[in-house]
Amino acid sequence: MDRRLTNKLIVVIVIMTVFLIGQLVWLLTKDTLPTITNLTISQKQSKNIITGTKEEYDRVFDSAARFADTPIAKIGGGILPHHLLVKEQIASYLLGLADQKYDTVVIIGPNHQNIGHGDIIYSDANWQTPTGSMDVDLNSANLINSTAKLNNKIIQQESSITVLLPYIHYALPKVKILPLIIKESAKTDELAKIAQLLSQYCQEQKILVLASIDFSHYLPVDVADFHDQITANIIQTFDQERILQTEIDSPKSAYLLLEYLRLTQQQKSFLVRQTNSGRFLPQQSESTTSHQFYYFVNGEPQQEKYLALMFFGDLMLDRNVKKQYENKNLDVIFQGLSGQENRFWRGLDLTSANLEGAVLKNGEHWLPDNAYDFSFDLNDVGQLKKYNFNFFNLANNHLTDQGTLGVEQTRDNLKQLNLEFSGCADAQIGECSLNIINRRGYRLAMLGFSQVYQPLDLGKIQEMIKQVKDKSDVIIINIHWGNEYQHQKNTIQENIAHTLIDSGADLIIGHHPHVVQGKEKYRGKYIFYSLGNFVFDQYFSADTQEGLGLGLIMDPSATNKILDYYLFPLQSERSRVRLMSREKKQEFVEKFDKW
Repeated sequence: MDRRLTNKLIVVIVIMTVFLIGQLVWLLTKDTLPTITNLTISQKQSKNIITGTKEEYDRVFDSAARFADTPIAKIGGGILPHHLLVKEQIASYLLGLADQKYDTVVIIGPNHQNIGHGDIIYSDANWQTPTGSMDVDLNSANLINSTAKLNNKIIQQESSITVLLPYIHYALPKVKILPLIIKESAKTDELAKIAQLLSQYCQEQKILVLASIDFSHYLPVDVADFHDQITANIIQTFDQERILQTEIDSPKSAYLLLEYLRLTQQQKSFLVRQTNSGRFLPQQSESTTSHQFYYFVNGEPQQEKYLALMFFGDLMLDRNVKKQYENKNLDVIFQGLSGQENRFWRGLDLTSANLEGAVLKNGEHWLPDNAYDFSFDLNDVGQLKKYNFNFFNLANNHLTDQGTLGVEQTRDNLKQLNLEFSGCADAQIGECSLNIINRRGYRLAMLGFSQVYQPLDLGKIQEMIKQVKDKSDVIIINIHWGNEYQHQKNTIQENIAHTLIDSGADLIIGHHPHVVQGKEKYRGKYIFYSLGNFVFDQYFSADTQEGLGLGLIMDPSATNKILDYYLFPLQSERSRVRLMSREKKQEFVEKFDKW
């Protein structure tokens, strides 16, 4: 074959291959992310092009117009997602702003790929979208250029920005734009400086600052709901320190928005709607994304701060459990529960378990030997901080397994690790029974008691509760009690629980039976009789390899302090813990309600 003809055929094949690959990419990204190209229009400025058709957006906005939001005041800021599963809700949210006059929209989003030089990146390019052209606000871009880094190419790759621009232009066709993306490594003083500059600029121009944020990621619906409930309160109370710990895809973007709104006194919030992909899709997935939409107007933030608390049952890091992760780390035990990026554990004010043994250097065992004798390596317990554990109940029948010196060293070692705790040895009541800890300005009286070998002196406990009432905002009791391997509470447990609540306790968390027992609501207060095993090595039955994580949303300033509770049934396989599947959880909860 003639060489020239061969070369021509090769060129044709290459062109066709490129075309087919392009078509495949288009099919895979259609209706999920816009396509971005970059066109240089001068030496000084470029234009980013988002491809697509206006007809696609016409259909979305026509549908969204049926339930468009209608704010009753001037909106200065907002939060909305960039997840196109909820594109009609995005359109509806922005249609609510259509009658408000803005000169500039500042849109802040995460730097998902964590790329580029600088923690805060902005673009000074104009945009061509399927819904029309958008000019960058060069004045605001120049204002922040001493703190943020210019990089048009990276901005044009960032979906948290490019997904929303056609929607913003459709609803607000005359506005200019300033896009910013934030790395999670950004320092809060840098974010505060940007917020200060924008607050000054808003005195000259009418600006709207939007944070493009998806909320909970990769978790089942119920866990996402738990996280989202506390995140909503953190946003509405403008708790900027706590926002950095929340389970959203860009805490630093939220921080910057809240700081700007604080400076401009636009702290009154309206949660317009909240959704979760698990409720949209016909087949519920165990991995979901949630969304919240907010408007912010002039006014004061919400005052009532809530707490998110998580409790687990018996935690043991010795014997066969130790063998599971020896020479590795505790990820072996917790990776099935933690989820991607350790997200299960984020955003909590208190994460607690019953620590069933002594905490000593190298997990030493001291004489005398006992049949059931537990000691945990100091370094292993320190690893629990990775999963945000910050409080332990010590009141149980294994605290004294390494003797009196072991008890003293356990307390010293937990203090060294900056882990809080309460509880004395079995049947003992004293100063070690109580620890008043602080969370979001509230005082939590954490009391721990154990009744395994000997009965407790209820009179002493009642007196302790009476004395601590005026020194605390909420009284929480951990108690080690009940019959082992029995799902039903006994009369002794019930009588003690009622007495403690009559005396002023707000919540009772039980453990020791090594299986889950039921709950009771008595005089408006909750009693969870046993959370069962959390991490243990009792592999001889199915029931001892099931446990319960308990999530609580609490308002310590209220009379009935528990606003909501969430049940997270746990399945353990050779001490490796994970959430039960949706089907198995349903079966478990049906049994739990009867116990």
